[in-house]
Amino acid sequence: MHKVWALPTLEKIVVVGVVVALFAMQLIDTRHGLWTPWIISIQLVGCAIVTVCLAPAAWRRRHSMSRIGWIFIVEIATIMVWALVSSMVSPKARVWRTTVPRIHQVMPPVTALVTLMAALATVLVLSRPARRLMALGGSAAVLLGALVDWPVQASIHHSPRLASAMGGSAVLHVAIMLAAGVFFDASRVARTRQRRLALATVGCLGVGLTIATGSRAALIVLFIFGAWTLAAWGRQHPRIVGGLAAAGAVMLAVLFICVPDLHRLTTWTSPARLHAAAVGWNAVSSSWTYLLVGVGSGRVFPWYSIEDKFIAAPGAGIIGTPFGVALNSAHSNFVVVLTELGVLMFLVLCAAVVVVWANAWHDVHRRSAWAVTSMVLAATTAAWVFDTYLLKNFALSTWWWLIAGCVLASHGCDGERIGPVAASLENPGTGESRSGNATSGEPDTKDAE
Repeated sequence: MHKVWALPTLEKIVVVGVVVALFAMQLIDTRHGLWTPWIISIQLVGCAIVTVCLAPAAWRRRHSMSRIGWIFIVEIATIMVWALVSSMVSPKARVWRTTVPRIHQVMPPVTALVTLMAALATVLVLSRPARRLMALGGSAAVLLGALVDWPVQASIHHSPRLASAMGGSAVLHVAIMLAAGVFFDASRVARTRQRRLALATVGCLGVGLTIATGSRAALIVLFIFGAWTLAAWGRQHPRIVGGLAAAGAVMLAVLFICVPDLHRLTTWTSPARLHAAAVGWNAVSSSWTYLLVGVGSGRVFPWYSIEDKFIAAPGAGIIGTPFGVALNSAHSNFVVVLTELGVLMFLVLCAAVVVVWANAWHDVHRRSAWAVTSMVLAATTAAWVFDTYLLKNFALSTWWWLIAGCVLASHGCDGERIGPVAASLENPGTGESRSGNATSGEPDTKDAE
């Protein structure tokens, strides 16, 4: 904690504020508004205030974001802006016989953009050490908040699967895995064996909580992360990597045996989601214009009008639109972008995924202090196939953007590499510790602390 109070006043306020906000997001549903329908959500108001307050300082530090970071941000922002324009000029959505007011199509891209700007401004105003403290404190808040809210959500949903106000069981695994990655990275650069073990144990807890969500997408993300870890570090650290893999397998087996609700992990088909994808494809392929620019944001999957209580929540999430009867949400970034925004934005989305993976590959190759987190961040893009992130689930998107901002801002920065001590940890037998700024992985400079 002494490192937090050693930061400049603005950074100190931002770091503490992020930790408190992330913990609160695990307990409070930020989709709520002050009146029904919840057109203007807590999420939008909070992020707008953060953006306005931090914008001047963030603009002065805009050069602290790497080029690859700006490329990714511009790509996703382009999709959001396209969605905003599309929502304003396309025909109004219809649910059964009800015409949905246009505001319910406009608010999702507006909220997505403001969430992005708030997270970006937060990352830009922080120095590199402050970003690491923010990420570690935020990760602790995410894990602790999820544990605190788990019993409440279990009683609401009548299911033992891990969930919180930040996200349901199907999506929360992304936030949990990102937190686990941050703790694993912190353990790589810790000074003492006790700290390394403690931080790695918390990371393993995050892996266990990821499995506890009972999400099939979570297993895919874990598999990708595990396979990449084995390929990257399996030869250098067979005991550590093998031990972590074995621990993960044991946790999965124990949870699978003890929790009947997790038996769903043996079923890999989802007829409702496949049908939603088929409805979306039939809609977008009905004309060349639709195929190019989409049918209109919020027309095929008008989920916001249901989440903000304008339309009563349908049973099993099934609604009727002019394009067919399907789920109110696409449950896939790729499906919703291709369907409602067209091939052009679909290609931009694919390019954004390539950028994240290229950055992760670079971080692993250069032994960045963010290498594990970067790997997890890239692996979570696989979950975009199964649910809608960044364009929906905005509380979770806030955390995703904060971590993405920290990881991408470090691209190409020599100060973000693992320092001499951490290098010795990755090559046992070369020494336990040495003087210098080992914890942060930066050289001894004034900016490093």
